[in-house]
Amino acid sequence: MALLLGPRRALLIPKKVAAAGGGVIAATTLDPAHKGASASVGADKLTYTTTAAESAVRGLIPVATGKYKCEITFGATHTGSWGFVDGSWTLDGQFLGNTWSSWGFGSDGFPGTYQVVGGGGNTGDTPQPGDTVAMEFDVDAKLAYLVTPRGRYGPYPVNGGGMPGPYYFAFSQNSTSETWHINFGSTPFVLPNGGGFSGLS
Repeated sequence: MALLLGPRRALLIPKKVAAAGGGVIAATTLDPAHKGASASVGADKLTYTTTAAESAVRGLIPVATGKYKCEITFGATHTGSWGFVDGSWTLDGQFLGNTWSSWGFGSDGFPGTYQVVGGGGNTGDTPQPGDTVAMEFDVDAKLAYLVTPRGRYGPYPVNGGGMPGPYYFAFSQNSTSETWHINFGSTPFVLPNGGGFSGLS
């Protein structure tokens, strides 16, 4: 944040990030108003748990242009999917990435692999308990990347480049009673940046 000193007061100018329709994103979290019936969002609005499979949650702020990333730290099992949705996506009973209004990476647990949901690509990377992974999204090119502690994979086209925006980051567990922690950039990212991707905080 920049500090501008005037003759009578100091004015704090928040960091600007492009949002759908323009405007300023001061901080991004999960959106407790847009979650599945069995999903719970923690008090910090950065943790997500569910008691029923495919009860999802999305991020607070949509994006329409730019290059963004977030990181997810999983629990012991972390079967589920994470990616991007438009505003019409249903937050209950759908595995993220299996509809035209969503696209996602997924994990089917151990000894599975990280992959694009729906057969769009398989990284060959085997998930490990407690993994932190990053997803990077070039909104304008409609290309996504997956970063794990073992490598960076992609680019993968988001629904063939035809999925309309604006887009929300979204998360859908297929396991239950597990907590995922989401970092939109409010704390430093732990995985390498593919180049030009920024957080939403």
